[in-house]
Amino acid sequence: PVPPIEVAIALSVVFLASEVARGRRDNLTWRFPITVSSVFGLLHGLGFAAVLNEIGLPHTELVTGLLFFNLGVEMGQILFAILVVVGISLLKRVARSRGSEDRMERGLQMVMGYGAGSLAAFWVFERVAGFVA
Repeated sequence: PVPPIEVAIALSVVFLASEVARGRRDNLTWRFPITVSSVFGLLHGLGFAAVLNEIGLPHTELVTGLLFFNLGVEMGQILFAILVVVGISLLKRVARSRGSEDRMERGLQMVMGYGAGSLAAFWVFERVAGFVA
């Protein structure tokens, strides 16, 4: 069923955002990055597969549909990551010229962590509220 998977996906984003916002290197994600990314990747893949099934992807086109859908998602993620890296590089260059690179980096890490975590927490509440509706 799609709704519990969507809640679990949103909770996984809350979890990772909290780890990023805290900025510590002794947490679960730093100690077991392959395990965490594999489990969350499978969870997100279940969500994608469930949605594709829900929109009526013909079973004869399942492999092709999943392949091209996944390629599209990956290309979008790569493009987004490039934009984020370029943006952070520009911010670091400005901060370095002002002598506040470390403070800016930690502040940016917290803002991004809390921002993503807040949005994901909203999604959790929204999805759980959909269970009773």
